[in-house]
Amino acid sequence: MKKVTTLFLFTLFIVMGAFAQTVQSLNKTGSTDISLNIKVNDIGPGGNSSSGLRSNDKVDSIALTGYPKLKNLPDSLSDLKIYTVIKNQLQFDYQNYRNRVYSKQFFLNKYKNYKWLREDTLKLTNRMVKCYFSFAVGYDRANKPKFVIDVNGNNDFGDDELRTFTARIFTLNSELNLLNTLQVAIEYYDGKNVCIEQIPFLLNMSDVQNTQYKDYAVTISIPQYKYTIISYEGRNYYVCTDMNLYYQSVFIFPEEPLFGKVPDKYITKPNQIVKIGNSYFKYETVNLNQNMIRLTAGFSESDMKTQNEKPILPTTIPRPAVTN
Repeated sequence: MKKVTTLFLFTLFIVMGAFAQTVQSLNKTGSTDISLNIKVNDIGPGGNSSSGLRSNDKVDSIALTGYPKLKNLPDSLSDLKIYTVIKNQLQFDYQNYRNRVYSKQFFLNKYKNYKWLREDTLKLTNRMVKCYFSFAVGYDRANKPKFVIDVNGNNDFGDDELRTFTARIFTLNSELNLLNTLQVAIEYYDGKNVCIEQIPFLLNMSDVQNTQYKDYAVTISIPQYKYTIISYEGRNYYVCTDMNLYYQSVFIFPEEPLFGKVPDKYITKPNQIVKIGNSYFKYETVNLNQNMIRLTAGFSESDMKTQNEKPILPTTIPRPAVTN
């Protein structure tokens, strides 16, 4: 997916004061599990961003065998293209391997290419998780672009509405953004159960063709973020997700007036070391839905400087911790 970003005024710091309820304390020793207990359906700390997505016919033929088989494609549209958004690539690839759709070698190659870590497998499940959704794009008889999204996740477009693209999906008006947003059902594994939630989804299509893939210039965005406030050494810090960030990254930054997009220097990836106050912590994900994260104390500046070393990749298929 190719990511494009435009900068708009970011209103997180206006609404945070109104919605924040509890400040969570960060321990100076050991690990602290932190609940990101406030969810907002609006543009997140990454700013007004969207990602270009290639259609399924441009996906590698072996990978495509694991994609959902969709029913009742809209036959009223010409030049039809299908797109699938995968929100948890590791779980998606793993369950296709478990179901003998992907070979062991194919799965391991993807594991290596994505630079996943051994500890990532602790968040997998042997159960089937619909961690994806699909949509179709084409032109009607008046040559107007239309789309349909499988909003309920049943791999069937027959019970979904054919819609017209809006001229522009992003504005400074939060109410207008929500008006153009569709709620899409998607599943995730929380470490114990397979759960389902509704996520807001925005879709746009430009008149300019995607020359890289010779495809429609379709862009997607998920205007949602979760956050909390933590306290450490007498100062408050925000911890925020952004559904448009990859690899389960979060923003961790001091409580201070910021205007516009939160700077990228505050992005922390899983297993990276981050400085908070005068101390260094490792950020870890507790579950892939990011309702809970973990910050572990006891690291140093030298650890932070060497954190970009290449991870040790497995040569065998790791076994997830939960196999029910």
